[in-house]
Amino acid sequence: MTIEFDCPDCDALLRTSDEKSGQASACPLCGSALMIPVVRQAVPATEVASRGSFADELATRLGSLDDRRTAPAKTSLPELDLTVEAEPISLCRGCGREIPDGASFCPKCRLAYRPPPTVDLNLILSESLQIFTRNFGKCLVAGVVDIVASTLGIVAVIALAGVTLMLLSREPAAALLAAAVVFIVGTITVLAALAAGNFRFFLSLARGQQPDYTNMFGRERNVGRMAMAGICYWSLVCAGFACVIIPGFLVLILLWPFGRIIVDRERGVIESLADAFHMTKSHLGLLTCLFLVHLGVLVLAAGVPLIGHIIAIPFAAILYTVAYLHLTGEFTGEFATPSDL
Repeated sequence: MTIEFDCPDCDALLRTSDEKSGQASACPLCGSALMIPVVRQAVPATEVASRGSFADELATRLGSLDDRRTAPAKTSLPELDLTVEAEPISLCRGCGREIPDGASFCPKCRLAYRPPPTVDLNLILSESLQIFTRNFGKCLVAGVVDIVASTLGIVAVIALAGVTLMLLSREPAAALLAAAVVFIVGTITVLAALAAGNFRFFLSLARGQQPDYTNMFGRERNVGRMAMAGICYWSLVCAGFACVIIPGFLVLILLWPFGRIIVDRERGVIESLADAFHMTKSHLGLLTCLFLVHLGVLVLAAGVPLIGHIIAIPFAAILYTVAYLHLTGEFTGEFATPSDL
């Protein structure tokens, strides 16, 4: 079939086949761009009659579309059970608070949440001995630093109390009271600072890190908490021993990790004591044996007064540090397992 059309610019009569309809082209005379017209073929009347009227066909199509919209959707997916069962609640072994069973750590005390660890005294002793012998030189230096720093600190406190007594010599009663206050507060502060630094140093050593000897001097934000918690701890111990002896021994055994909790987890005074109780209450027999081992080490150290204490002090520090790490689950039978926190 041939298509005839006029060029819009030069009015030339152009012809082409219907196969090129709808294509872009150019006029051979003037070169103008043009589009070849699209030929629409007529539908025979017989075919129109067989199809029916346009309105009938449109109504049929719209009706089928409406049926598809209103028909219920069919799916092959199974029905889902949307009921949710509450997760079982467990207690954090560090602070005793309730946390979901699937939690990776306690949001309050940041303790890695694993099943309660199986604490083995033999494992604690063997790992403590390994750490001590592996770092024997560092332990000896730490023992010397601890003894020298403690001695110098107490001497400085005594000197400060003497100066206070001399300045208030005209009022003997006030002078004695002020000197006593200076001595007590100064001694507590010095011991708290040295204890905080000691705990930090041996925690790093037990974890396989490289401890810095400057870490043996406590940070300011920990010294106050260490001092207040120490006053509470030893007051409870003395009160317990004054009553029936056994309560004092129980307090001594059950609350000893409070200092390491303050240094390691930045806990407050009451929180550290409460966390220590929740951590140790299930291991009273094991901790009693640990205390007896420590007592035996001190008895042996007394045989060689100075050298014995230089060796006994760091070994006891490592012993209790490893026990603390076992109680928190950080050491779970694999030597020096890195912390998850």
